[in-house]
Amino acid sequence: MTTLEFIEIVRTMIDYHITSNQQLWQAIEPLGAELFVADIPYSIGSIHNHMVHLMRVDRVWLHGYKAILVICLLGLNL
Repeated sequence: MTTLEFIEIVRTMIDYHITSNQQLWQAIEPLGAELFVADIPYSIGSIHNHMVHLMRVDRVWLHGYKAILVICLLGLNL
């Protein structure tokens, strides 16, 4: 895979991810603050906690993509 192909794939994935996040936040917004922070006896609790988790995971993935992109731009093999 060339660097340009990789960049295009990542761009497509990020565009899809942004659209999905926007749809998720639009679905959550009508719930209001009380339901957003209400404890849910599943996994990590409230919707708030789930959203914080998703944002943290997003940051980790984005840093990973940046690192791979730098490697590709430097012409190194993975």
